[in-house]
Amino acid sequence: MPHKDYDERKAYFRKWAVKKRMDNKVKAIEYLGGKCYTEGCNIATMTHHLDLHHTEGKQYHFGPLMQHSWEKVKKEIDDCKAILLCAICHRDITWKGSGKPLNSMEGMK
Repeated sequence: MPHKDYDERKAYFRKWAVKKRMDNKVKAIEYLGGKCYTEGCNIATMTHHLDLHHTEGKQYHFGPLMQHSWEKVKKEIDDCKAILLCAICHRDITWKGSGKPLNSMEGMK
């Protein structure tokens, strides 16, 4: 059975990691302009609606990277020329790894 101090440290780290990821995501959103890159997209610009999308060489996934330093996150954003997309546009672009938006059911076959 884990020691009480272990459980407390684990809970503290979990809270710290969530806060660190959210702080870095907010910085990334501000750094990339605060709205979806897709022209004409009117999805709300709330933090949980926006995703970072790699457009070139991908070294890291952004999810786990977000709990690192802002400098490391910013370097990945710059190196891979990341853009900000709303969740819907991001899924359209990355569906089946095609990298192209799907505008009809035909594209899903």
